Amino acid sequence: MKIQTIRKIIGERLTLIPIIIISVLIGYIATLNLINAADRCKILYVSQDEIMDIENKRISNLELDKREMFFGRIQEAVKLAGEIPALYQTKDTKVIYTGGKISGKDTISISSRVHKEIIKRLAKTIEEVSYE
Repeated sequence: MKIQTIRKIIGERLTLIPIIIISVLIGYIATLNLINAADRCKILYVSQDEIMDIENKRISNLELDKREMFFGRIQEAVKLAGEIPALYQTKDTKVIYTGGKISGKDTISISSRVHKEIIKRLAKTIEEVSYE
């Protein structure tokens, strides 16, 4: 009876070893995937200050009577500033909205691209209104 009990205990422990090995391997593979995911991730940011600086430069080149920020359509510009950057967001690319500048590894400003797209869309809607 003691031999059967010993065999039973040894048998139970032997079945635990493959389970432990498989668990360790799964954990190792998951860790490698997380590390690779972090390396692939890019951070894009949109800065309110940068967009305003770009807009100030744009209107400073205009005639005095035409110097309106975002063609006088501030609310639409703010709405677009929230919508356009969302188009850049993917599984591996994250977009951050900020008041100032952000620096870091794999961190890129898309403020100028966003500003250009805002101006393009606002100008297009102005042209559509003037043709009506």
